[in-house]
Formats: sequence, C-alpha cells, structure tokens
Amino acid sequence: PRAKEIWSEYLPIIEGMGLATIADGVAFGQFCRVAALLEEGSDDVDTVVKLQAALAKGLALFGLSPADRANMKSDKPSNGPKKKDYFAS
Repeated sequence: PRAKEIWSEYLPIIEGMGLATIADGVAFGQFCRVAALLEEGSDDVDTVVKLQAALAKGLALFGLSPADRANMKSDKPSNGPKKKDYFAS
C-alpha cells in the first residue's frame, strides 16, 4: 500500500534529523496513512479539507516543513547536503 511506501520514503529523513524514536511509530503511521489517502483523492471537499489539516499537523509534528523544522530540537547533527552538494554535477 502507498502508506507503507510513504513510511519508507520519509522515515530515513526524520531519523536522519534525529526526530524519530520508537515511541513515534503510531503517530508517524497515521501521518503516512493520511498522506496516502490524500494522494488517492476524494470528490468530497469536506474530506479533503480534513485530510489536508491532518497532513499539515503531521508535517509539523515531524519537522517536515521548513518553518516547523526551524523550531525542532535535535541532539543529532544534520546529515543533510551542504550547499555545494546541491550544485555538484
């Protein structure tokens, strides 16, 4: 299922930022399910609005937006690419 793929895509990112622990499994699983449901789409506007709100909350919880990431605290140093890496050929 797509939720499992989203889990596999995003878990290494939040682990790399030092923001995931074993205690986060349920919340992160819910985030993945909501993201998958939103990708599937819906004709019901109310459902889409609720899913978007839930997804935004999940993004914030796991520091997956730039604004939320700026407010996250982690003891782990960033493994993200350095500026020069973005332009390497």
